[in-house]
This record gives sequence, structure tokens and C-alpha cells, in this order.
Amino acid sequence: MKYDLDTLPYREGVYAIILNQSKTSILLVKKENSDVWGLPGGGVDNNEDYIKSLFRELEEELQTIKFRTMHSCTTPYSYDWPESEIEKNIIKKGKAMRGQSQNFYILLFDGIDTDIKLQAKELKSYTWAPLNKLSTYITYPSLLKHLKFCMNEYNLKVV
Repeated sequence: MKYDLDTLPYREGVYAIILNQSKTSILLVKKENSDVWGLPGGGVDNNEDYIKSLFRELEEELQTIKFRTMHSCTTPYSYDWPESEIEKNIIKKGKAMRGQSQNFYILLFDGIDTDIKLQAKELKSYTWAPLNKLSTYITYPSLLKHLKFCMNEYNLKVV
């Protein structure tokens, strides 16, 4: 299929940097089809409000909404998909998009671990990653840099 990459829109997404009560770790998840740690969240549906979208995604993926919004990161994290992913998205959704623009929110978890029940068809595991070891969990350097930027806005230091 022919398309001009520069004119394609980004898929809008919302993702949660969920802090534990002591603000020393964040919640990371692994998808069923991946061995890479990432943040819970997902796509924004049809001009949906970002916060409503985020809490919808969290309820779907983690089966809880026991979170308080602490900070909205000022800059989204955007990246382009490889051509194969663009083609897959066209087939799946009927839309040509160049990549994803992820809007990050820092949340505080107000529950206990047993409140978290992973969506079986999408997620296989979760962990609390210590902020001082985040670089051992996040494998994409540009994502790690952006997470540090967002957490720095909220006065959290990440090593």
C-alpha cells in the first residue's frame, strides 16, 4: 500500500507510571506475546478524554482503579513504527498510522497487591520495579530517557 509517512497521524495512547505508596518503585507489566517490561495503558478511543481512557485501560488490564493521579507529563513520547507494523495496523483497524504518541501520567497506587488481577488474554505478569534499578527493566533507551524526564518533572529521581 502506498502512503506518505510524513502525513500519517500517530495513534494516541495513554500510559501509567504507577508508584507504590513509598514512591520507590513503579508497576511494570509484561504482555502475553512479549518478554519486555512495559507500562500499563493503551489506546485512546475516538476522541475520548485521556484520563477517562487511562482509567478504562487500567480497569481492563489490572481489574482495579485504586489510583490517584499525581502528575500529567508535559511531553508525549512519540515513535514511528516499522513498515510491517503500519501494514498490520491498516489490516486490523483500517487506518494508516505512522506510530504511537504516548501520554504518560504518574499515579499513586492506593490498593494492595491482591487488588491487581491481570487481564488474562493480554498480560502475563507484573512486578514492582525499584526506581534505582529501572534501567535493568526498561530495554528501550529512548523510553527510559522519557520516563526519567517525566518522573523528574514530578521531582522523582531515577538512576
